[in-house]
Amino acid sequence: MSDRDPLTTLQAAFAQAQRPVNAKLLHPDCRDDGDIAEYYGCPNWESLSDAFIVRNYASLSFLSPSAFRYYLPAFLFWLIRNPKSPEIVADTIFLSLDPGTESEHLHGFRMSRLSAVSYTH
Repeated sequence: MSDRDPLTTLQAAFAQAQRPVNAKLLHPDCRDDGDIAEYYGCPNWESLSDAFIVRNYASLSFLSPSAFRYYLPAFLFWLIRNPKSPEIVADTIFLSLDPGTESEHLHGFRMSRLSAVSYTH
């Protein structure tokens, strides 16, 4: 078991992620950017407040793979800071990380986002 701070570990894990330009924030299979509109004014994930995360809880489902990789740490930070929150944010984080089964209609869509996130030890 490591005694490293989980927030520091997360920050290091996503340090190389680059914010996509605004035109590349929306997943190419999505047609409506209403759920990610607030991201257009956000220069970096570290500036997102807890209130932003709660307000935009569903947005992970609409982000492009590169935007998902870039903004995921903000949601994970929220989860670590708010482990007992009654907000639905935690559920949507876990759902966004679940590829589902190959027989599910959205499996390919989910995998396209997850393809941008990999873990190396």
